[in-house]
Amino acid sequence: MRIFIAIPAPTEIRTKFQPIQTLISECGKIKPVEQENIHLTLKFIGEVDERKLKQLTKNLSPIENEQAFKITVSGLGAFPKPSHPKIIWAGVKEGATQINCLHDLTDENLESIGFKPEKRFHPHYTIGRVKFMDNKRKLANIISDYENTEFGEYTCEKIQLIESKLTPKGPIYTVLKEYTLS
Repeated sequence: MRIFIAIPAPTEIRTKFQPIQTLISECGKIKPVEQENIHLTLKFIGEVDERKLKQLTKNLSPIENEQAFKITVSGLGAFPKPSHPKIIWAGVKEGATQINCLHDLTDENLESIGFKPEKRFHPHYTIGRVKFMDNKRKLANIISDYENTEFGEYTCEKIQLIESKLTPKGPIYTVLKEYTLS
């Protein structure tokens, strides 16, 4: 099964991306992420068999000792860069330090069972995936217009272990385990 670890985004944050997703989709073939699938990925793990999943689930349990914290979702950007975008994302203003600590803790806890730590991590919510660009200038302007926009704030109280099944219509996510922060 294909899995990842994520911080879910609440509905009130996800719905604020909808007008932006409409705007960016006018710039070319850009697939908006389905509202219910918007999240912040702490770590993409990939394919895991049942035995490894049990061990992974156990090794993630110390995450529940971490404190809940506030996240302010703010700004737009693109990976690898606005002039050659593949991913359009919303960023994190407040809470980035705690998210980075959770990411590092996750990497530490999973490295002992054979999962490689990530070299680079940038907390973000993917809102669109670029297939083809018709109007790079328009997209760059949209990103610039929203680069300092605050989309809202919420308390991160849980981390989810999620299975992702890829289908022609898009991924289907299933929460396998939820870890509640203290």
